[in-house]
Amino acid sequence: MKHVLELDGVHANIGQFQILQGVSFRVPEHQVTVLMGRNGAGKTTTLRTIMGYVRPRAGHIRMNGAAIGDLSTHQIARRGIAYLPEENHVFHRLTVAENLQMADRRARDGHHPERVERMMDLFGDLRRAWCRPAGSLSGGQKQMLAMASALISEQPVLLIDEPSKGLSPGYVHRLVEILQGLKGSRTVLLVEQNVWLAGQVADTFVMLDDGRTVLSGNMQELLQREDWQQQFLGVHATRGER
Repeated sequence: MKHVLELDGVHANIGQFQILQGVSFRVPEHQVTVLMGRNGAGKTTTLRTIMGYVRPRAGHIRMNGAAIGDLSTHQIARRGIAYLPEENHVFHRLTVAENLQMADRRARDGHHPERVERMMDLFGDLRRAWCRPAGSLSGGQKQMLAMASALISEQPVLLIDEPSKGLSPGYVHRLVEILQGLKGSRTVLLVEQNVWLAGQVADTFVMLDDGRTVLSGNMQELLQREDWQQQFLGVHATRGER
């Protein structure tokens, strides 16, 4: 099995605080890997370190076998990684159409208008809101627009941070459908606290605790281990939505 991303003993600070204290895991190609842990475990910092926003203090980060830990964020993006942060970054004064057209023009392989149409097919709500300012959309619609803007570049690797946060159940189910549809064509590293959602989409999991990797393996194994869920996530059940 090919591993697209590899982290070995990664340490990283934010200011004077050491957040990552030994993060190691592999992300298999064309699968969904979910990064889990309690609040403050270092999940978002891990994504930001992979993306170059935070510089690793020690350890190694590789993409397709090549070191990327010393590259700038722009250079890392050019290698084929798209990042969707927890805050759905959309341009509120621009329309849905203008947001997607801007994302398409910024893609590393140039402008391809047909990709905007593909996003409209994938996100039907956005087609219906085509001419509306993004700032007028619901929270779920904004999250869908942010995801469409990340997907439109067709980067082979996606880092997605807490996409279900604040979404209604209907949008959570739509998110599951979209993430399931990416399998086989994209490699996804997903930060997600919703155990139900993670169980629907993830092939493998990585558990962080206090900035360290403490567990990793098949997602189905985690779903069967309520003791792990209680210890590292503080949840008592494997079924049902958060």
